[in-house]
Amino acid sequence: QSFPWQGALFGSSSGAGVRVRSVEKGSRLDGYLQPGDLVRALDGADTPDPAAFEESAKKASLERGVVLDLVRGGRSLYVSVKSAP
Repeated sequence: QSFPWQGALFGSSSGAGVRVRSVEKGSRLDGYLQPGDLVRALDGADTPDPAAFEESAKKASLERGVVLDLVRGGRSLYVSVKSAP
């Protein structure tokens, strides 16, 4: 199961989180996320599965800014995303 959010495509993962499948060039998340990233939390809310991520994403505002807790290449990262409307 895959689902889009802000120009990126997310899907299920065997780990605790959702996997970034792709990021559309020029989208709001371009330059912040990379395919293969494992997103574990969105604005402090755990995202162990796609349903939890989608629920958190509904409340998130990139104009206000969001923080993504993710794993990239085995390293834990916090990525702050804020974009103009």
